[in-house]
Amino acid sequence: MAAIQSPLKRPPSFNWPFRGLFSKFLMVLVPIFLVFTVPGVTLLVDYEANSEQEDLAARIGSQAARVAASLERHTAAMTPLLARDLLAFLAADRAFICAEIRARGSGMVLAAAPPNLGCLNQNSTQRLALAVGEDDAHTLVVQFSDAEVVEARKLHRSINFSMLGVGFVIAVVAASLGFRLIVSKPLGQLLTTIQKNSESGERTPIKVSSKDELAKVIVAFNGMLRREDKREKVLRETNEKLRASQQELEKLSRDLEIRVDERTAKLANREQAFFESEQRFRDFAKASSDWYWEMDENLRFSYFSDRFAEVAGVAPTALLGKTREETG
Repeated sequence: MAAIQSPLKRPPSFNWPFRGLFSKFLMVLVPIFLVFTVPGVTLLVDYEANSEQEDLAARIGSQAARVAASLERHTAAMTPLLARDLLAFLAADRAFICAEIRARGSGMVLAAAPPNLGCLNQNSTQRLALAVGEDDAHTLVVQFSDAEVVEARKLHRSINFSMLGVGFVIAVVAASLGFRLIVSKPLGQLLTTIQKNSESGERTPIKVSSKDELAKVIVAFNGMLRREDKREKVLRETNEKLRASQQELEKLSRDLEIRVDERTAKLANREQAFFESEQRFRDFAKASSDWYWEMDENLRFSYFSDRFAEVAGVAPTALLGKTREETG
């Protein structure tokens, strides 16, 4: 029976809720870092190279001056073997290329290092010329190379830019950690709390453990929640009062309807009794041999019984709405 393999679980992904904000932060950090550090490192490398160039020139010049003094002191310019021995002292320097003792007027080479070659076919831009002798009859010409300075400059540039790259990586990592701890974490708590409150309807405050600007935002958010709770409490109390008032109004309305119904019933009974009494009176009047009339509040005739026309011989319509004086 083949074994059933369970699917491999993926490792949990790194949660970074504010990638866009962090990207904008890096877009500001990286250019500023490079704008201030790259020129600084370049200036530092050039300064070190110039300093080494000056040190090289000073070193070769010092050695050449000592050799020139020795040549003058021992009149070695007139002794080629001794002159070559003194020039060999210069050859010990790694920047040394060649040296010659020349007659000032004719330019003839009296002694050279390396021997038999001197500065033949050498055209270095780095050279020194020192007068030798009391009457400056001879000239010491020294050519040297700045290759070590160039190599040192390359090495220093490589080292400095490597350190700059390492520093840049460290700065980005430090900025990432700082952003996550200082900005992303409290903002994430604020966002989570807002989403939770909007979904559940609860108002959960956020704990504040710092006093920076984000903490002020969270404090303002907590204050907003407290004010919302107070407003909700006031609205709830007002709603309860309105509900109680509505119930009281409904009760009063029902009582009023009952009273109106009772009054209406009483008035209906009274009207019915009055109608029955009036009907009995009219029936009685019809049954009697006399007639009667009614007058309104202005003492004008408003009603004549049915026997009026028979007894008086006058139509009731001719007298309705008139007073006694108007009827004659």
